[in-house]
Amino acid sequence: MDNKNILQRIGKVIMSGIFTWLRRDFDKSLIKPQALLNNDLGIDSLGAIEFAFALEEEFDVSLTDEDVEKFVTIQDIIRCLDEKLASATAQLAASLYRGLGQNQDINLL
Repeated sequence: MDNKNILQRIGKVIMSGIFTWLRRDFDKSLIKPQALLNNDLGIDSLGAIEFAFALEEEFDVSLTDEDVEKFVTIQDIIRCLDEKLASATAQLAASLYRGLGQNQDINLL
């Protein structure tokens, strides 16, 4: 998944209305890689936890407390999600490869 797609999906999570801590007149042009979560977007530590849960649901990944603590900018989130998604894809590919090695009759088409 490319970074632009990840950024769009992060924006979708932010704009979804889940977050009561965002102003109603929130300017979605603020959602850019260099945006600071706290200063630019108004996401405090409690909001970051809520945000992490929503990101986990949107991207079907697990975020650790250590991951969330590193989130200072949107770019930090993009980087983390990119790594998580790449790892999940690699694990799926390895699992499929092992399965193919055990059962030659699997047809993926």
